[in-house]
This record gives sequence, structure tokens and C-alpha cells, in this order.
Amino acid sequence: MSRAYGIFSCARLLCVVSLCGLTLSAALAQDSNAFNGKWTASYFNSYRSAQVVIADGGGSWETVRRGGEKDRLDPCLGREFPLTVTSHTENEIVFEVDTSKGPGCKNFGATLKVVDANTLEGTFPKGTPLKLVRR
Repeated sequence: MSRAYGIFSCARLLCVVSLCGLTLSAALAQDSNAFNGKWTASYFNSYRSAQVVIADGGGSWETVRRGGEKDRLDPCLGREFPLTVTSHTENEIVFEVDTSKGPGCKNFGATLKVVDANTLEGTFPKGTPLKLVRR
């Protein structure tokens, strides 16, 4: 009888551990960054745009070249740089872009708030407006 009880206790313990694991997995999945995805950024009154990818705590930023001599000579345009999400809540995201590997490029950051499910609006640190639209 004690052997049967021991097997029953092990089976029950295994079920409890499995349920705890499923609950933890579900909790971690819900903590995923709601901002994940592909975005198009526009700034400087829509003169400039960038392709942005957010994937949990990271991603990328690539400013699009518009053409012309000035864009052709700018080493920061048309290059993909790493993006790091420094914080996010349900209604706001803050990120930094590390452009230090680009000659003459300066790192920058942005803070954006949710407008709707597909639009974020905010500013760069010096106050320049920035808008991201989900692709």
C-alpha cells in the first residue's frame, strides 16, 4: 500500500510541476513587448523616414536614402543600426539607437506614446517630432 501511495504522490508532484511550468510560460508570453513588429518612422516633417524593427528588447533602425548628393555622401543613411528598447509600458516605449559604428554618426534615442494600435508618436531628445506607423 505504501508503494502505491508513493507512485501516486510522484504522479501528483509531476502534474503540479507541469502546471507550474505552463503557467510560467503563459506569464512570460504575456510579458512580450506589444511594440514588436516592423514600423516605418517619419520625422523632420516627413522629409526623413526609416525602417524600424522592434523585437522584444532589441531591433534595428535604418534611415532611408531619399536621393541627391547630400544623401549619397551621408555615411549614416542606408545603414542598419542596432536598436535597444530601454523601457516600455502598455502606452509608451523608449529606445536607443547605436550608430557608433558609422563614421560621424551620433547615437540617438526616442520616446514614443501609443496613438492607436498601429501608430506611435513622440520625440527625439531635442524635441524633434517622430511618428512610427506599423507596416
